[in-house]
Amino acid sequence: MDKKIKPNWIPYFVTDPKGTHCPVKRNRGFTLVEILIVLGIMGTVVAMGLTRIKRKDNNLKSVARKMLGMTKEVRNRARLTGSTYRIVFQLSDQDPTYWVESAQGRQKRETEEQRKKRDDDKEKKSSALFSRDDKFGKKPRALPSGLFFGSIEIAGVLDPTKTGTEFVYFSPDGFAEASLIQITDRKKLTWSLAINPLTGQLDIIPEAKTLKDLER
Repeated sequence: MDKKIKPNWIPYFVTDPKGTHCPVKRNRGFTLVEILIVLGIMGTVVAMGLTRIKRKDNNLKSVARKMLGMTKEVRNRARLTGSTYRIVFQLSDQDPTYWVESAQGRQKRETEEQRKKRDDDKEKKSSALFSRDDKFGKKPRALPSGLFFGSIEIAGVLDPTKTGTEFVYFSPDGFAEASLIQITDRKKLTWSLAINPLTGQLDIIPEAKTLKDLER
């Protein structure tokens, strides 16, 4: 008598187009190949995300280095020429940019009232004293794609600037306004660039800080 051999799968029957019944092997889980494919896809997605983060991190480093060199040169030129220099920051969601302007002699920062009047009346009397310094570029410098000016704090100014235009002044005697510029991707990366008022030196801090944090 032939021995009955038990199948290693549990059959169930479906009807094929001809009307006959045929057993179909029941699937008990994912195969090794399927698992490897899923893991490969997940690895690719993670790698792409890390690549984007690394690219933004490198862009932040590049901006910080350029800003470091700019502040040194701006301070030196202010002292050598006896002029007032300022770095202009355009805090924009579409096109965040910055450039350098200068004016002869010693110039004071605009008060909030003067700025408001200029913005309301579209009069730029105080700004007319300043002109763009082509030695720092004939066009505004743009931040790399995906980076923004988060906020700019100026010592003595009540609130941080988060929209519009802000200035950091450098006087003819070599002093600068104590200020802090945040550059961010608005997700995970935020760096703080702090300008020392006595030396004009730019300190690069790879995290979000405020002027109050630095005073502690």
